[in-house]
Amino acid sequence: LIMMDGVESAYEELLPYSSFALRMNDSLRQIATLEPLLRAVPAARVAAMRAELRCLWPRLLWLRHDGTATPLPEQDRLLKYDAFESLFWTLRKRLRGDIQTPPDREEACAAVRDYFKRSARGWGPWANWADLPAW
Repeated sequence: LIMMDGVESAYEELLPYSSFALRMNDSLRQIATLEPLLRAVPAARVAAMRAELRCLWPRLLWLRHDGTATPLPEQDRLLKYDAFESLFWTLRKRLRGDIQTPPDREEACAAVRDYFKRSARGWGPWANWADLPAW
């Protein structure tokens, strides 16, 4: 749920936000009726949006860091799909205009699936992700 009137979200020109997020315009007025609005979203659409977000979430996070702390265990497996890469795909799109979304989308989705299939060293199983419906 995005409730930011007139604000473009990160990489919005690159990522298909409508496939994984709801945007509420005139958000201050809609706060009072937010619960019924959200309950009205069909379960199939919520499931589809969650499935899409499962593939795209690394594109919104800066997984590269200064080396002092690791935000995610074994994050190097997802570095090719992080916000740093999204920035460069955005710049390419602006310069060349030859892409709509990153062409490695399916590869990224497979990498995220693989990331959650295998437990990271020192961490328990990703049960909450593993139990979600099929991709």
